Amino acid sequence: MHQYTTSTYATLVKLPRDQNLAQIEIPRMAIQYHSLLDALFCLTSLHLASERPLEAVRLANEAVRYQTSALGACREGLSNLTASGPQCRAMFHSSAFLGVSAMALHCIRARFNAAPRPSETLLESAELWRGTGLMLHTAQKMLDPETFNSFFPLPDWFTLIGAVRDENAPAQEMLERLRTRVRLFDPSTDLTFQYPPTPTPSPGATGEANHQSPESSAMSNASSPPALTPKREQEERIPAYLNVLDKLSKLFHVRDPETPAILNILIEISPVFLHDLVAGAPLASAIGLMYTVLMRTLEAHWWSKDYQQQLKAELASYIPPGDVELMAIAVWAEA
Repeated sequence: MHQYTTSTYATLVKLPRDQNLAQIEIPRMAIQYHSLLDALFCLTSLHLASERPLEAVRLANEAVRYQTSALGACREGLSNLTASGPQCRAMFHSSAFLGVSAMALHCIRARFNAAPRPSETLLESAELWRGTGLMLHTAQKMLDPETFNSFFPLPDWFTLIGAVRDENAPAQEMLERLRTRVRLFDPSTDLTFQYPPTPTPSPGATGEANHQSPESSAMSNASSPPALTPKREQEERIPAYLNVLDKLSKLFHVRDPETPAILNILIEISPVFLHDLVAGAPLASAIGLMYTVLMRTLEAHWWSKDYQQQLKAELASYIPPGDVELMAIAVWAEA
């Protein structure tokens, strides 16, 4: 706890107004809620691992144990959730910490060539962060408006208000080309999977991958929710892809979007798109490359150091050399 309150917390906040929450309030909540305490210790262990290369393996293994315990506590907490503002808030922060930890663990393991594919980590983090969205939705239904607004004030970046960046006109042009490509979706070229696609969660599924051991793959068939039928999946693919493009367009219109705003998009991206991305579908990979351009700001954080470069390299490898349109996006993302 000393390491967290004297060092780790400062790496998670950017604005002075957030420092009291990160340094004082969250540790106090963690003492009362097992899920948050273990999630906090997990992230702190990974922070230490990033600073102590000789101890990195031991500390990463320690973090995995805390992560497993935190996931179990989250599962228990969700099954016993009450109309308590503090409990909802603790679960919210637990989910947020676990999502960051998944990315941090990837970066530590990558040093030893023991990390999963970056796209798999992106899916895992998205599923964990989706828990924050679930908690907000649940708390909004359970708490009175005054209590909810007190415990969950909207951050400044939530509305994505900011100056339009003229230099991103090329990005908007590419996004528009991708929209056209999505509307003319051709499974024979756009769904040439590099890896066997796994069942896509049906609408409303909670995402069992949130609750499996962090040692197991986030794409494990054994723990995947019920699959959509091929026809249903195809019907949902086009709107799912277009939704991602719309969200990327908003982010590209904001000058210097904050890290939380960039990561927040993962909460709302459809599993249909994310599973295509992990399977190496060319069109999904091209859209993902647009996202990696926004992720450059993550390079400043220890918990995502080099991750953007790794994800970009993976997704670029899925673009067919003969597809001029998608290759142009890969070249632009690399520039």
